[in-house]
Amino acid sequence: MASSTDYTGRTIDLLTHQGITETGSQLVSLALYSVEAPGGQVITGIQKVVQTFLQLFLTDLGSVPSAPELGTGFYGAVRRGEVHTQLDVRTQFGAAAETVRRHLAPVETALPDDERFASAVLDNFNLDQAASKLVLTITVRSRAGEARTVYLPVSLAIK
Repeated sequence: MASSTDYTGRTIDLLTHQGITETGSQLVSLALYSVEAPGGQVITGIQKVVQTFLQLFLTDLGSVPSAPELGTGFYGAVRRGEVHTQLDVRTQFGAAAETVRRHLAPVETALPDDERFASAVLDNFNLDQAASKLVLTITVRSRAGEARTVYLPVSLAIK
């Protein structure tokens, strides 16, 4: 028997990252549907907050022609080879997280607190220049106080 969820009074979004699990290491794919959920899945609450944060965080500022104000400079700095040190990681992350917060604050005012972005904190990271890899550990929190930890691997530009 299929389960159902009551979304009355809620806003939903399509799940764009298939394969997410609450715990453990899991390969996540960028897709609107999977074999397990061929009709796609919807999300709300803290999962929606995390997804929205990640989408804006990883979108290059100015790369969306119809909305040039969307995005941050984080991935562009990584791609251009501007992230070499721990200070670079912290500086670029802090600026990008603040850009996301400033963008979302005025557009989320009608949403319930568990669907509104409050903060993203860089808990830890591993900057491996030899492997050209940066893995961020980020805690994303909603205005309702719910939080999720995200492990975000990012390939570094080789310079």
